[in-house]
Amino acid sequence: METSLDKVELESIPEEETSVLVEESIEEKLEQERIAWDYYEPAWMRILKQIRKEKHQRCHELLMVDRRRQKLSEWKQRLEQMQYDLTSDAIYGFSKILDLERMGREGNPLGPRE
Repeated sequence: METSLDKVELESIPEEETSVLVEESIEEKLEQERIAWDYYEPAWMRILKQIRKEKHQRCHELLMVDRRRQKLSEWKQRLEQMQYDLTSDAIYGFSKILDLERMGREGNPLGPRE
């Protein structure tokens, strides 16, 4: 909010001087920023490099986790298939044994077992 005192100060300074003062102010601020950047640039570069490194490492870790998850899924499917095969083979074998025993009791051409 501009006060009447500010208006009087601005009106008392000619326009040419105001623009020169503004330019000097801008140049001074730019110079301060250049000095600050020269001072802080190496630190910022190290920080950005570290961020890139950690980002790459995290991406690699996520890729490895995904690959492990995929491998576990494949192994789970193989295990389920092996279990199914074993149970179906066991059932088939057991039914074969029962059939053979039934045939042995019913129609053994050699007679009953002793």
